[in-house]
Amino acid sequence: MGWFLYQAIQIPTDAYAVWWTADLVIEHMERNGGAWPKSWDDLRSAYDTADKGNVSTERDGTTIVEFRPRDSIEELQKRVEIDWNADPTALVNTDFSDQGPPFRVIGLKSGKDTHYAGREPNTMVLEYLKWKANAATGADEMPRNDVPTAGSLPHPQTRNSAGQIPSIVSEIPPPTGFSRMPLPESSFGTWLRAVPLRTEQTEVLLFDGSPKRNQSAHFAILDIDVGPRDLQQCADAVIRLRAEYLFSSECPDAIQFNFTSGDTARWSDWRDGMRPRIAGNQVTWNRTAAPDAGYDNFRDYLDSVFTYAGSASLERELSPVPDLTRPEIGDVYIQGGFPGHAVITVDVAENAQGLRVFRL
Repeated sequence: MGWFLYQAIQIPTDAYAVWWTADLVIEHMERNGGAWPKSWDDLRSAYDTADKGNVSTERDGTTIVEFRPRDSIEELQKRVEIDWNADPTALVNTDFSDQGPPFRVIGLKSGKDTHYAGREPNTMVLEYLKWKANAATGADEMPRNDVPTAGSLPHPQTRNSAGQIPSIVSEIPPPTGFSRMPLPESSFGTWLRAVPLRTEQTEVLLFDGSPKRNQSAHFAILDIDVGPRDLQQCADAVIRLRAEYLFSSECPDAIQFNFTSGDTARWSDWRDGMRPRIAGNQVTWNRTAAPDAGYDNFRDYLDSVFTYAGSASLERELSPVPDLTRPEIGDVYIQGGFPGHAVITVDVAENAQGLRVFRL
């Protein structure tokens, strides 16, 4: 939830691209006795085996679920460059660096160093090479360039100008020279700025209370439940915030979202006792419950939406923004799919030159 320049619209696509490219290079080496690929054509043969769907297994045996797009070779060629002359036998002798990538054999053509925490492509390659070298000598552990733990990160303890830990989004100070843009009191943006933050908890917890694996990706934690089931993911979080705003603003009849099938799920129908019956892609609504306008029933409605909607359906509901350089609070950056991804802008600030920064 830190501040981003508007150019960050491109960050998720670029970060996924270099991550996936590193996966392909590593898969090629694994299948070809450690040989470095000589062209994109070499990586085509690694594509199918490297794409393991949403489930990945780390080298320490940990199984994780990843919801990320995997670009085609043609798309990767547009964004990513690879040093086809790299020598793995020389790369493996490089030391990890806290100051940046250990070398640059994979990178964006734009020259930007864009990557997800723990997924810098050159570091991924070095980790793999050192792991193979250690395995060959019988070493049990692989030297790693560890991602910082939540306890070592400054985000929840970042203080505002009054020396206080922020308790709501609007208390997080904007960058020097930037000021928050004024908004109508009853707007969605004003509501988002007032969403409470957790001031004591520094770890993001999953639905079952266990810590999220990657604790380096967040700046602050919204004080909002995720429920006891594994339902609320990226697009669901966007839906949740919009629905909570409309519910609290006494605009209940405006709360509606589409299932992936295209069928509309209206809170007003659910409130009046209607429930969906799902048979394949067919959805029918029948009155099977008593009318209930309470919050607990509203959360049950949202769980139903989370179950049958996602980034693909939400993307179809949204309209493109007219100018990507002028982000507004409530804008959603989304790549619909199976899997896809979605994030929402929760705050915007602007400087005297008209440059805007925003929080996701």
